[in-house]
Amino acid sequence: MISLDIYNNILENLFIRSNDNNYRHILKGINQLETGQVATSSLDEIEKLLQEE
Repeated sequence: MISLDIYNNILENLFIRSNDNNYRHILKGINQLETGQVATSSLDEIEKLLQEE
């Protein structure tokens, strides 16, 4: 028997890995985080950008 959290995690992983494009996109993002290829913005900056759209 496994917990509901573990079961849901397994289902989520199966879903993510079922689409090669999505999975590659996620791996690319992880790699960018690990290599410091990220930009940070404050919540105020993000809200301002959204208002400009």
